[in-house]
Amino acid sequence: MASLYITEYSGVAGQHTQVAMTPAVAHQKLTIGSETDSAVFNANTRFIRVHVDAICSILIENVDTAPTATVGMTRMAADTTEYFGVVPGGKLSVITNT
Repeated sequence: MASLYITEYSGVAGQHTQVAMTPAVAHQKLTIGSETDSAVFNANTRFIRVHVDAICSILIENVDTAPTATVGMTRMAADTTEYFGVVPGGKLSVITNT
């Protein structure tokens, strides 16, 4: 079963580096398949690390908007990791893709 992993962070370490400040604020694991939504991002979350182990598409939405990923959204290749700036209270939606 394919999975998507979300790690939520509150800030970066240092002024001139792009490194996540640990410890993480929260962790989530979603099953990649039919469209699935994450839990609401923590109130301290400002960016997320998304790692996928299968081809999928994602959509990230702000507060009070229910995301619905489709195969036409942001595609992520298998075994890739990306970082995204987000707002607290937002959510991520994922769906399998080819």
